[in-house]
Amino acid sequence: MGRYTGAEGAQQSAEELIYSLPNGLQGYAIFGAWNQRRVDAFTNIVRDPRVTRDVPDDVLNKLSGFGRTGGIDDRRLNSSSSCMGCHIDGMNRANNDLRDWLDAGGSRLPKGQHGVDRWMNNPETVKRVRELYPTSSEMRAKMEGDRRVFLNAMAQIKQEMMLGVDKNTYVEPIIWTAEWAQRHYKYPVTRSN
Repeated sequence: MGRYTGAEGAQQSAEELIYSLPNGLQGYAIFGAWNQRRVDAFTNIVRDPRVTRDVPDDVLNKLSGFGRTGGIDDRRLNSSSSCMGCHIDGMNRANNDLRDWLDAGGSRLPKGQHGVDRWMNNPETVKRVRELYPTSSEMRAKMEGDRRVFLNAMAQIKQEMMLGVDKNTYVEPIIWTAEWAQRHYKYPVTRSN
């Protein structure tokens, strides 16, 4: 693992943490290598769909490196407005591919220097991976439960934010507030704030 130095170069480890707040909304945190608490992440780790909404798919597919690419000036996405941009409905639905592929025999798991080669044939490590990564069917139920909690909390906020003659909003209110601040303070559209 490498340590992030602030200079350009590889950041070998990054993870995001999403948790429920007491009011049912979500909290977000980003961490880097060596348990580093971060306020931002590179676009090869996570992307903000609001920043990249006008970027064609072929350019998005090339956004795996660092630096200026595809007209996106800011090479890092900041917590938590970028997190909210991607999680406007709460937890995103996804499969736990690592566990599913492991249980299916491992043929679809990545191989090579950065793949499963070093631990795939170690029964203790495989056992530990299975303990840490529940099956997709188990995770889907948990994610749906989290989504319900979030959407219930969001419904309460939306009720207080109803605007206009027909008392209807067409946007998720928290990201609406972040985008209002972005316009008010004149942040560039291509920057995550």
